[in-house]
Amino acid sequence: MLAALDDAGLVALASKGLLRRARAALKTPGAVRLCEANETGAVLEIEGHEVTLDPRGLPAARCSCPATGLCRHVLMAALTLRAREAAPGSEASAPRPTALDEIRRLTRAEIEAFAGADWPRAQRIAAASRQSPQEADATSLVVTMEGAPGPVTFLAGGGLKAARFKGPDAQRRRFVAAAALIVSGHAPEAPPETSAPVDKDLLKACHAALDAALHHGLRGDPGLARDRLFDLATSARAEAAPRLAATLRDAAALAGRLANRDPKTDPTALLLALATCHALTRALAAAPGDPALTGQLRRDYQPAPALDLAVLGLEAWRSPSGARGLTIHGLAAGRFLASGPARLAGTDPGFDPANASQLPWWPGLTPAAMTGRVLHLPHPLIAPDGMLSRQCEVAPETRALAPEELGFHDDWQTLRADIAARRGLGLRALTRPVPALIRFAACGAPRRDPATRVHLLDIADRRGAALALELPDAAAATAIGAMQHRLHGALVVAGGDEAGTRFRLVSLFHDGMPAPWNVTLDPVPPALARPGKFDRLRSRSRIVRTPPQTAPGAAMIFADRALRALTDAVSVPPDPNECAALTTAAETLGLASLARRLASLDGQDSAMFLALAWEITLLRRALTKT
Repeated sequence: MLAALDDAGLVALASKGLLRRARAALKTPGAVRLCEANETGAVLEIEGHEVTLDPRGLPAARCSCPATGLCRHVLMAALTLRAREAAPGSEASAPRPTALDEIRRLTRAEIEAFAGADWPRAQRIAAASRQSPQEADATSLVVTMEGAPGPVTFLAGGGLKAARFKGPDAQRRRFVAAAALIVSGHAPEAPPETSAPVDKDLLKACHAALDAALHHGLRGDPGLARDRLFDLATSARAEAAPRLAATLRDAAALAGRLANRDPKTDPTALLLALATCHALTRALAAAPGDPALTGQLRRDYQPAPALDLAVLGLEAWRSPSGARGLTIHGLAAGRFLASGPARLAGTDPGFDPANASQLPWWPGLTPAAMTGRVLHLPHPLIAPDGMLSRQCEVAPETRALAPEELGFHDDWQTLRADIAARRGLGLRALTRPVPALIRFAACGAPRRDPATRVHLLDIADRRGAALALELPDAAAATAIGAMQHRLHGALVVAGGDEAGTRFRLVSLFHDGMPAPWNVTLDPVPPALARPGKFDRLRSRSRIVRTPPQTAPGAAMIFADRALRALTDAVSVPPDPNECAALTTAAETLGLASLARRLASLDGQDSAMFLALAWEITLLRRALTKT
């Protein structure tokens, strides 16, 4: 551990700024002189100070300078020894196991022994953070758990005891043990299924935590808000309400970003997250046993009548946390259903959606073979969210899917209305993307959004209205633009948030192909890759221009202004003039309930603040989803 640390390990021991200054100081000629180095340690003279290293590693290093803790001279020593090891002609040492290898070899009993009294809390944190991103290299492994006070860094050769955690010392064992459980693949013990109503004490604790988080997060120390919200989300009593626990973790993550002064995090986002928690807490108080509000730890598959499933396409996906999977999209009697394999972040590194599409999912059928076919399921098992169980039986006889059987939207206004109706609003709104079938009349040249770096294709409906479609790459956009007149339609999924609805392409139905083209999974089919001159001529004659950006309406301008005023009013007394102007604007728009709340706004009433923020959130959702 003397010179085996990479930059991530050094940052975990010190900070990015200190490492940057140490590296800059090394450029000064004669700044470092190596006095002694052997297998047990090293002594260096750095800028007139003596640095001594021993087998215990950098945390135990000694420097004669007056600085307390780990100074830049110790970092300069580590960088010098690391460069010396890597220099040509240096003696090759035996390959060392990586930090990832070491943690993966840990047994569950070893992790439990390290956690001690924090073992139950560590299991709950790991169960809630199984999709946490992991960054590994030869000498370190960093696990970042959403909502946690800081990341956990494992150092090669250090095991659990040498792991670094940039958070309160009192919480170190639980978070290090949780990170080790996630990396090692030891699934935390799942809490028992329960149908009991949510504990009233939990709801009371939530109200108190949200009140404190509102003022700490937006006025005082966001770190205190993060810690309190995360502790409540991972407490034992929160197990009966997994949805509330997840919502609290999201709010804790936003508070953590504010505590770290993330320039991309808007304080208004924390206000909206706290408002969502407040609304859910109130709803649970009224209906403590409603599974739609409490959430479910596992999908509850129920038997359903026999159905014919039209398999519309396959979608390979990967989440920002590192989870990935393959979704099989289908349609049965007008209802969209889905199934398919998925893997949590950091698990099964050999999993690949393309390979999974060639492996049997239902008896005798691979996802690739299902695409474009109609399957008969005599005894389907379906969860309330429309997911089909892998245990479904499929009749051996299948038939080809004819696109003429399907109903495609060719008017974007009715498309958005259909998606808004199926997605819903408020606490019962769907959180996963909503699929839809569309047919477009023309499309423009592919472009790339400079902000999101997403490839976009502007498509027009039968009335000429434009819609931006997200594509996996430029090749897909070019192929679609060249052959648009031969397309029967497409399968898209609509997702997004208060900022608006985004449409992502999944599959295409084309005249010359026996099955839909899965754009996220398959290469461009030959029928689309080599269009003829006639195809290119017809496509150029049907180009649609990129739609201009439309100005937000009066209701959206009011909602944005009201949220900014609420965010400011948490830290300073509400401005009477601004409240009066907002009240008048709400009355003009016919928003009587909002007008009454704004007229009686009390800066000390957290419940009123959060209820008002939630009402404005619903208004924004209604405006962006239609």
